[in-house]
Amino acid sequence: MTPIDGLRKSPTGGTSRAAEPMKAIAAPLALLILSAGPGALAQEVPAAFVGKWQADWITRAGKPTQAELDLPAAGKGSWQTYGQSRTNLCVGKQGPVYVESATPEQVVLAIKMSETIAGCDDSQLTLTAAPGGGAPSGKWRSGGEVTLKR
Repeated sequence: MTPIDGLRKSPTGGTSRAAEPMKAIAAPLALLILSAGPGALAQEVPAAFVGKWQADWITRAGKPTQAELDLPAAGKGSWQTYGQSRTNLCVGKQGPVYVESATPEQVVLAIKMSETIAGCDDSQLTLTAAPGGGAPSGKWRSGGEVTLKR
């Protein structure tokens, strides 16, 4: 191959060898980008956090609130706040839960209510394992405490 054989015309009329290496990495790069979607959040959950939990907390407005958290060992879980509200369409609906990070001591969850109803707020809940194998404790990104029980 002569130096001229490897050259390609660029859109501006010049020649470039950059097109060939770009083609070689385009498909693997596209696959990597596509695989980094919601599935990238799905991680294995340590056994201490797996199961169905009742979550109790006090809202910023001072209202006691409960929800059900279903957290499987792998894949997405679910979150459903108990009750109904005329002013908040997200209350009472079930939304997906993804694991953002997990260690044996702590799991960070992304509660994606916006995937259920457009306009609903997403939340982040950090669960911390209890010493001695009891129920984990939880904390909202805002700092509010969450109590879990089976």
